[in-house]
Amino acid sequence: MRRPKSFSDWSLAVVRFSTATTRITHDWQRRQSAPGLPKFSGLARIRRPSRVRAANGDIGRAAEALAAFEALPGRGRRHELAWRDGTLTVIDESYNASPAAMRAALAVLAATEPSGGGRRIAILGDMLELGEASERMHRELVESLGVGIDRVLLIGEAISALDAALPAAKRGGLWRSAEEAMPTLLRFLEPGDVVTVKGSRGVGLGRVVELLCAQSLRHATCRPET
Repeated sequence: MRRPKSFSDWSLAVVRFSTATTRITHDWQRRQSAPGLPKFSGLARIRRPSRVRAANGDIGRAAEALAAFEALPGRGRRHELAWRDGTLTVIDESYNASPAAMRAALAVLAATEPSGGGRRIAILGDMLELGEASERMHRELVESLGVGIDRVLLIGEAISALDAALPAAKRGGLWRSAEEAMPTLLRFLEPGDVVTVKGSRGVGLGRVVELLCAQSLRHATCRPET
């Protein structure tokens, strides 16, 4: 790895992303891995590591602390769930949603490799408070659902604009609520699948994650990925 020329340069060089972890390099040699840190939140948190230096902090200790970071519920936390005779990976992004945040979450999903021939599944809900642009912005999400994402399941009302724009091969269903969708989800999701759950908090997609975890508890404890 090249030696950065400035703090600003270093702040870009310090972050290395993979699909499931954020890798942090400090002192240009030592590496730390933060399994629970969502790809894009890592960029926001260490965009200016010069602030650590400016406060007479230790960059190495800061990176070690970041390595122990665990994403908050609804903000990128990953769960590895016992699912039938295998494992289901759930990425919980259910706390909020905007067009930019949706695109970021879908990019992470598309880059995540399922295990054992599994699929990449997006469970998406309404993006609230978009005003007159709501229909257009929901419809435009289809541009982020190309190669890499196998099926899209939708919950809410405004998200119906996306359902109408989806190719038939990707369309997985449209429901008004998480509870209404769950019977189909439980039948549809297979071991090895990677599932991103994302929508505005008011839509209640956190309930989908809760119910998937509850289903998994019949086999094993639902726990964040380590």
